[in-house]
This record gives sequence, structure tokens and C-alpha cells, in this order.
Amino acid sequence: MTTILQPPELEHDKMMAAQFGTELRANDRRERRIVWNLLHALKAAGFTPYSIDDTEEDTRLDEAQDPLKQTMELLFNLDIAQVTFTNGIRLPWVQFVMGNDIDIISDYSYSSRAPGEFERVMESFDAEALG
Repeated sequence: MTTILQPPELEHDKMMAAQFGTELRANDRRERRIVWNLLHALKAAGFTPYSIDDTEEDTRLDEAQDPLKQTMELLFNLDIAQVTFTNGIRLPWVQFVMGNDIDIISDYSYSSRAPGEFERVMESFDAEALG
């Protein structure tokens, strides 16, 4: 049985709760769990988040911060975003659409010349198992 990792509490979520009384719904918690587990699966395969594109601006992650936590903080402050990953050579990406619950992973792409581990992780990742 695969261990399901629980995502960290996000500063954005704390701010929303404090300022607006917003509580996370079950589907919000599920989306965070899916993304957190995918980030860890890709990291285990050698891919770390490099940047986040919100369709208007491409923001490179701060190398001094934890890239997984930073990705979560930025991602869950958006409606749609593309996260680019690096393994030092390739820059594949995953597109996320927040609010789509179990289907938060909308699309992904990688180099067709050398798909390797990125494709293996994406093809084997089971978001429904994290529900």
C-alpha cells in the first residue's frame, strides 16, 4: 500500500481563514493532497519545481526556499497554473486547474526525445487513490 502524504498547512489558507473566515472544503483538501503527493513522486524521480506560469506571468521559484512548499503556496493562490519542472536538463510541465477536485491535473508535457522518468510518474500517478 502506498503512503498518502498529507500536505502542509499553507500560509495562504491561514490568511484566508483569518481575514474572511474561509474554511477549506473537502475537495480543497483533496486537491492539496493530490498536488503534494504528485510533487513528492516527481521529486523522487529527480524532478523539482522550477517555475509557475499563471498564464500572465512566469515566476521562477526562489532557490533558497523549499520548492515543494513554495509551489503549494503559489499554486493554491491561483485558478490555473502550469508548473515547470527540472532535473537539471529537461523542463517538462504539469498544468493544474484549481476547483476541478480529483481532476486538478489538467495536462502535462515532456520532451518526446527522452520521456523517461517523468512520463513514468505521470502515467502511474493515481489521483483517485488520494481521494
